[in-house]
Amino acid sequence: MTEIAFMGVHKLVSLVRAKELSPIEISKYFLDRIDEHDGVVNAFSTVDREDVLTQARESERAQMAGRCGELHGIPIGIKDLIFTKGLRTTGGSRIYADLIPTQDDVVVERLRAAGAIILGKTNTAEFGFSANQTDNDLFGATRNPWDLTTSPGGSSGGSAAAVAAGLCPVAVGSDGGGSVRIPSSFCGLFGLKPTFGRIPLFPGCRDPQFPGLSAWEPFEHIGPIAQSVADGALMADVMSGPDHRDRHSAQYGAPTSLSGLAKLDSLSGLTIAWSTDWNGGELVDPAVADALEAAVERLSELGATVVNDAPQRAVAREQFAALVALEADPPALRMAMQGYEESVDDRVLQMLNREWTFEELSAAVTSKKAMYLKFTEFFDRYDAFVTPTVPFGAMPLGQEGPDRIAGQKPNAPARAVIGFCYPFNVTGHPAASIPCRASADDLPIGMQIVSKWHRDDLVLQIAATFEKSIAHPRGFVPAANVLREADV
Repeated sequence: MTEIAFMGVHKLVSLVRAKELSPIEISKYFLDRIDEHDGVVNAFSTVDREDVLTQARESERAQMAGRCGELHGIPIGIKDLIFTKGLRTTGGSRIYADLIPTQDDVVVERLRAAGAIILGKTNTAEFGFSANQTDNDLFGATRNPWDLTTSPGGSSGGSAAAVAAGLCPVAVGSDGGGSVRIPSSFCGLFGLKPTFGRIPLFPGCRDPQFPGLSAWEPFEHIGPIAQSVADGALMADVMSGPDHRDRHSAQYGAPTSLSGLAKLDSLSGLTIAWSTDWNGGELVDPAVADALEAAVERLSELGATVVNDAPQRAVAREQFAALVALEADPPALRMAMQGYEESVDDRVLQMLNREWTFEELSAAVTSKKAMYLKFTEFFDRYDAFVTPTVPFGAMPLGQEGPDRIAGQKPNAPARAVIGFCYPFNVTGHPAASIPCRASADDLPIGMQIVSKWHRDDLVLQIAATFEKSIAHPRGFVPAANVLREADV
């Protein structure tokens, strides 16, 4: 039954509804696969086998009674920053090593209501403070299934590695500066950061009684990491819609459905801007630039008018760091850290120990407003904007930057990873990463697609049409082959 690992959500749901596969069979399959492969990948931080089987038995009873939800019987990995009732939620930190939430996050409530089975918690960088590596003092490093010597990126690297390795058919991540899109790019998957507020959060990232876990509030987006655009759209639909506990979502009515979007044969009528170097002036791997240019040529062949253009950047990376610090509640986090200082990630410590000035923080807030206005004007001229997701392919484990870009020093700054991504956390625009090509060393390269506020549908239509037009819409070779070669 190896093919189940890469069958995709839609196919699995159809087999459950037809009673050709049972939720128990599917759950046992993925639990066994975790037992077999996750010792080397380290995608999951917590799995409660007995609880999974209890959920599966309940799901099978509903299946036999003909009560099947949109995700019925589908085991899903949940990032360890997102609260799960009765299942440990640590944020990748020893501070919360024993936290057992008494309530589900909103998205988990909705996934359960749709018939999904919560398979386990996927590893994360501590409090989400790394886009480079998914590593923490509590659970260690997650490896990229495409090359076990490389990183899956962060901070949702556990979710991406789990899907890429076939340890679950789909997973949920969170994205405060690229943390869904970057691991999706490194792991050859589709990842969506919806319009800000479309998918609500609570208590994760919203409840101040959990310092660290409540960081990133104005930038955080929950999003799916999936093997295909269709699977990602279905997941986004299930999780979307306002909830009164999240002030950023409560202002919206029910969003339009993203599922069932037509994979158009033509993108005629769309004008798409593109850039290979819109990442703050840092070097881009030539293979990545070539891959993006080839993808843009494909978009043109599909009928879109493509224009090499980009908006002016208004928020520098240092200003983004200041905005993150503003939202991290440093006084409460310092209190929570007492006794755990030696285990806390250096990035968190650097943020807490820096003496931010009023002028720095004020300038960062002003630049955020300017960035949004720049993109409002830009999207008056263009339907979408495409860039590389990341300026390079997956980097070696433990490194803060690539060592393969000509002219760039080894151990380049962590900020180099997020240059194409973080501006859209500042502005809240919907953005996705989709595989577009393999690099020279056969590691995946992602293309980022961005559009106007509330045009998640357009992001997905462009992605689905592009996916349909390429030879291997779910990647280049099954990641399972890498695991078999590793003899694990």
